[in-house]
Amino acid sequence: MFNRVKMSALIRQWRLQSGTYEYVMKYFSKLGQYNFLVDVPVSQLMQFFQTAHRLNMTREYYNYYFTTWDVDRVNFSQLAPYFSGANLTAFSLVPRDLPAKLAPESREFVRRLIAEQHRLVPYMDDFLPTEAALMHDALHMLALGLQAATRSKNIQPTPLNCRRRNLWSDGATLVNYVVASSTSSNSDGQKLCFQPLSGPISLDNLGFRSDFNLLIEERLPYTGAHQLGYWAQRGGLVITKNYTQTKEEIRESLRKKTLRVTTLSGALHGLGANKGRATGSVRGAGVSQQTVDITPSSRLTSPVGCLQREQQHLLHRLWADSPFVFYNRTLQPGQEPSSDPKDWDGFCIELLKQISAKLGFNISLHLVRDGQYGKILGQGPDGREVWNGMIGELMNRTADLAIASLTITYDRERVIDFTTPFMSLGLSIIYKKPQKEKPSLFSFLHPLSRTVSSAVCPFEWYNPHACHPDSDVVENQFNITNSLWFTIGSLMQQGSEMAPRANSTRIVSGSWWFFTLIMISSYTANLAAFLTVKRMKSPIENVEDLSKQNEIMYGILEGGSTFHFFQKATIPTYKSMFDFMSSNSAKCFVKSTPEGIERVLNENYAFILESTWNEYYTQRNCKLMQVGGLLDSKGYGIGMPAGSPYVDVFSETILELQKSQAIESLRQKWWRKFNISKPCDDTDGPSGNRHPTNALGLEQIGGAFIILTAGMLLSVLCAGIEFCFKHIKH
Repeated sequence: MFNRVKMSALIRQWRLQSGTYEYVMKYFSKLGQYNFLVDVPVSQLMQFFQTAHRLNMTREYYNYYFTTWDVDRVNFSQLAPYFSGANLTAFSLVPRDLPAKLAPESREFVRRLIAEQHRLVPYMDDFLPTEAALMHDALHMLALGLQAATRSKNIQPTPLNCRRRNLWSDGATLVNYVVASSTSSNSDGQKLCFQPLSGPISLDNLGFRSDFNLLIEERLPYTGAHQLGYWAQRGGLVITKNYTQTKEEIRESLRKKTLRVTTLSGALHGLGANKGRATGSVRGAGVSQQTVDITPSSRLTSPVGCLQREQQHLLHRLWADSPFVFYNRTLQPGQEPSSDPKDWDGFCIELLKQISAKLGFNISLHLVRDGQYGKILGQGPDGREVWNGMIGELMNRTADLAIASLTITYDRERVIDFTTPFMSLGLSIIYKKPQKEKPSLFSFLHPLSRTVSSAVCPFEWYNPHACHPDSDVVENQFNITNSLWFTIGSLMQQGSEMAPRANSTRIVSGSWWFFTLIMISSYTANLAAFLTVKRMKSPIENVEDLSKQNEIMYGILEGGSTFHFFQKATIPTYKSMFDFMSSNSAKCFVKSTPEGIERVLNENYAFILESTWNEYYTQRNCKLMQVGGLLDSKGYGIGMPAGSPYVDVFSETILELQKSQAIESLRQKWWRKFNISKPCDDTDGPSGNRHPTNALGLEQIGGAFIILTAGMLLSVLCAGIEFCFKHIKH
């Protein structure tokens, strides 16, 4: 059964008499091993579990597979003080119930064996030891073989020296008769003159037992023992336990259990509704209180830099994950945040409280010591990866859960387990909103491009084949001046007293009227937008624009999932961006998200971060905006130690909360309502009351007044010239 499992095995010998057994257990504990194949005598199980309990190796993350017979018959109620939550798996060959037609002498034999076994091992149930049952059946089979062999042949015992290789001449004959005796019986052993205690007996040609079943029993501290499945020589492993039963057992194990949760916190509230201002108190050893003022224009690192090293570290841990998690109490000097969930708040905390309410467990919260999500530090002496942060605590089993804005990545999934994502997101770019351009005096000329404007020029008005007034042909009223007046009147939608009479002229006029209708309507619509909306011209529109320019510096959070995304990128755009950031690490990489936001506000800097944080900051500071779409797609999940039995039930509960829209309600609360009066997209949108549509001012339409004034002056000048010319002529 274990030959199909492809993994390395580390073997150590258990010697109770020599006293090295405790050293062996400590050795495995330091290595961080959680799956054990144990071959220890049943009489030494008490010492085994006592040692494992002292080393904290009997929690729910440990799995013990016992190859010793009769472990399934242990009365674990007597081992309860040393057995807290580990999963035990044992194998059984002998049925629990004795055969109904057992011979009286065999029953007496079994009774005496059970009494002796109970005397030697007090914590065992009253049962027949497997070795005794096998010995009973083996002796009876040997007796049957001897009985059958002596009927056809005279068996002569021959003394043999065990140190020599001499064989008994009648040995092969005896084996054949023993095999024949087993094959002559049916599956219930009715044709044998005895009732087997170890189940139906069938031997192959070599005399080895074949066609038997091993029952597999699983024992959990909260549900007791039950059959997991069986192993058959012909069919292999068969699991008879269904998933529904397993799920209910796990749910039962969670009831009233306290899970230790590691997290990152943002104790100081984010940018507040009071003009983007928020304050928070950080107290630590040596300083009674330090108040940090956070505004869009202030430098976050300035007050932090004035704190002592311990306070800086605590402030980073407290700031790291708002609005997902934050501590809502004021800390006294030298005090760590409490583990009481009532003292914590945020999106993740409320989500975890809803999950705990459905599953019935309790939580104990603590901040991760180094304030990190988790990254690979290297390899340990045993060749295993060493991680820091929340991932490291889960790998070391010092925490049962990790909840924060913890991104599910391939590297993290290799060493821990994640639940179903409770929030989807992607990488995005946050940048300052560009300054709105003020319209010029001649903004009314902008709706038409230069190409269209150049098409309406005086050259198009010239008629090379005008009618001659001295000709005998009837004079056409549409001379150059009248045609120009008719055209301008149609264009300005004023009309004229002249009307075309010929069909061809009417067709031309109708086409011109249709053209002017479309042009004037389009111009009017576009002019309204140009005059009433102050356009913002951003220097970058997407990540490609950002990567191709050198004026705007850009960067990411050093370490974490975003860093690894660019570090391992194969797309040329992302790869070139990471090469640029690596060569300018001091200018590009930041230590925290607030530091990146600060640089965006105060410098010509674009920050690449997860879209959830982008939305959070852009809703609270209207000077910020998201540039382009998402760079990738991923999700946040709850982290658990590898092999945790709680992953599936947590994932199922998350799906239930998503179906009932409870998670979406939490998102609306913490992103669009928490600590702000109105999100920026509401105040900037067309339905907002704070910034209504701009009224037209002189800066928008002043050019029209200038042209009107110029036209009036030009008309006065022309009138004066005409008057003087006619006065001189007459």
